[in-house]
Amino acid sequence: MASAALARVDKSQVTELKSLPVPPPLVKMTMEAVNTILGEGTDWHVVQKVLSDPSFLDRLKGVSSDNVSTAVLDKLQKCIDNADYTPDNVGRQSKAAKSLCAWTHAFYNEAKA
Repeated sequence: MASAALARVDKSQVTELKSLPVPPPLVKMTMEAVNTILGEGTDWHVVQKVLSDPSFLDRLKGVSSDNVSTAVLDKLQKCIDNADYTPDNVGRQSKAAKSLCAWTHAFYNEAKA
């Protein structure tokens, strides 16, 4: 499920996200959730550095939802529980972020299962 969401993200979409000087709120939330999963900082400058990594998408594909720490799940749950944090709502702000939002939801659900 999580891998299917990632299949819809391409490098040009990652470049689009990286180039945002000030992201819309739901895009920012999405990337904070992604960076939380990756164990990276959630400041936008850190997010841009992570997005600049040529292996960014491969890193996401390599993340396992097995044995995720409670701290990571607790941070993710704050996003997941936000009624506005849905792929469709995020997609209104960014197509690339929509797929990454779907990935964070799928990752969270797989980790909780």
